[in-house]
Amino acid sequence: MDIQARKITLIEYLTRLQDELMIGKLEKLIYKESYEAKLKPMSLSEFNSRIEASEKAIKKGKVTGVEDLEKESENW
Repeated sequence: MDIQARKITLIEYLTRLQDELMIGKLEKLIYKESYEAKLKPMSLSEFNSRIEASEKAIKKGKVTGVEDLEKESENW
């Protein structure tokens, strides 16, 4: 069975599926796979650079407080 036929079979299965728990599991799996595909390991030097940049931002006060973040998230 080629990939196109497998996709059609899967779509047909999904259109008949009534189990919300199963649909939720499938959604999580799809999200996880697509999210993890975007992740890539960083080098130790990049990791350390990010730590240093974050520490500098904190010292300069370039941070967002919890209250401000909550207000901002209301508009998402």
